[in-house]
Amino acid sequence: MKKILALSIAIAMALMSVPALATENPCPECEWLCDWDDDNCAGPITTAANVVGCGGTGGGTGGGGGTLDGAPIIKCKWEYDLDVLLPPNDPCCPPYCIEHDACPYEPGLQVKPILGSDVTVGYYAIVTDPQGVGHIDHVYADVWHPNGEFKYQFELFPIGLSGENYDKSAALSAWAHVKADHCDLITYGEWERPEEWTKDQDILDELEEEEAYLYYGIAVISYCQPAGEYTVGIMAIDGLDTWSEYLLNTFWYIPTAAVWIDFGVVDYGDVVESVWQQVGGDKYMDTPLLPTVKNVGNVPVFFTITQDDMGFGKTGDLWNVEYKARLGKDGDFTLPYKPDDEAVIPGFLGMCIEEKFDFLIHVIKGFPDGQPNEGTMTICAHIWGDCGAWISPMEFDPAPQGVPQIAPPLP
Repeated sequence: MKKILALSIAIAMALMSVPALATENPCPECEWLCDWDDDNCAGPITTAANVVGCGGTGGGTGGGGGTLDGAPIIKCKWEYDLDVLLPPNDPCCPPYCIEHDACPYEPGLQVKPILGSDVTVGYYAIVTDPQGVGHIDHVYADVWHPNGEFKYQFELFPIGLSGENYDKSAALSAWAHVKADHCDLITYGEWERPEEWTKDQDILDELEEEEAYLYYGIAVISYCQPAGEYTVGIMAIDGLDTWSEYLLNTFWYIPTAAVWIDFGVVDYGDVVESVWQQVGGDKYMDTPLLPTVKNVGNVPVFFTITQDDMGFGKTGDLWNVEYKARLGKDGDFTLPYKPDDEAVIPGFLGMCIEEKFDFLIHVIKGFPDGQPNEGTMTICAHIWGDCGAWISPMEFDPAPQGVPQIAPPLP
C-alpha cells in the first residue's frame, strides 16, 4: 500500500598539494654523480621596496590624523542596490523611489539578496583635489564584511570622462537623483567651504564648475556571503602620491532565510504497522525521489516541520501516526512528533550548502483498504544564530598594502 505525502515548503524570511619530504642519503659515497645538475638557484635573496611620495597616510589607511595639505578630498559618498525593484508605493503612504534601496522607509541603504545568486551594489563618491580634478590619479573603494574582515578593494572611475572630453550632465543628474530620492544614503566628508554655504551648495557648484568629479564603480555580493552590516571606505590618491583620508559608512545586507528543495512529494512507500519506515534523501539537487535542500539565502538556517495526520486519525485521544525527521546523515532525528505539532529539526544548514533530509513515519494503527493515505507537510526555514556566527564559505585575498585588514571604526 503506497503512502503518498504531498509536500509544501514554506520559506521563512524575517587541493592542496603535499610536498615531498627530503631525506638524507645515509651512504653518500655510494651515490653516482651522473644526473644533470639542476641546482642552478641562488638564494634566498632578500628583496625590498620603499614607496615614496609627498607624504600621505601610510599607503591609504586613513589614519593620518587629519587631511594633508594638497590631498584629494572625498566630499561625499553613497551606495545603491542596483538590482532591487520595488512595487509602486501605496497612495496612502509617503512616496518613494522604487529603485536603489530595498527599504526606502529605513535610514541608510538596505541591500536585498538575490536568492542563489549575486546582487550588484553601485558605489559613488564625489571627489576633488586642491590642484584640480586632473591631479586625481585613482579613487578606491574598500569593503569589509560584517565581522570586520576585509572583503575586497576595487577602483572607481569618473562618470562622463572619456579621454580629454568631459560631459558633466551625467554627474549632475546622478547628484540630483540622490538628493531628491535618496538623501538619507549620503555620507558627507569635512572640508573648508565658502562662508554660509551648505555642503550641498558647495558640491553642486563644484560639479557645475567641473571642479569635482563623480566617481563610480560596481561590485557584487554573493548569497554565499553573510548578511549584516558592511563597512565601505572611499579613498583617493593624487599625482604626488598623497592619499586622502577615508570616508566611511555602512550598508545593511538584509538577513534572509531561504532554501530551495528538489522534491514535491515524500512517498513513504509500503509501511507496516508499528515499524518506523524511512524515506532517505541525498546531497544533490534535481533528485526528486531523494529529498535535498539547498541554502540560497545569506544566513545559516534551521528548520521546523509540521505534518497532518494523513487520514489515520485518532483512537480515543491518541493519534494513530507519528513522525521523525533529520537534516544530514550525521544529524539527530527529532523526537517523535504528532500530527499538527511543530517540531524543530536538530542542527542547521550553513550558507551556500546542499544537504539531505530524511523522513520517518510510524503507523500505530491503519487499515489496509488498498487506498493510499495522503497528507501534507510544511517545512520552514528560520535564521540561525546571529551575525557573529555567520561566516562566508568563500575565501578572499588579504587586504592590499596600506589597507587595514579589519574595518576601521566609523567617526
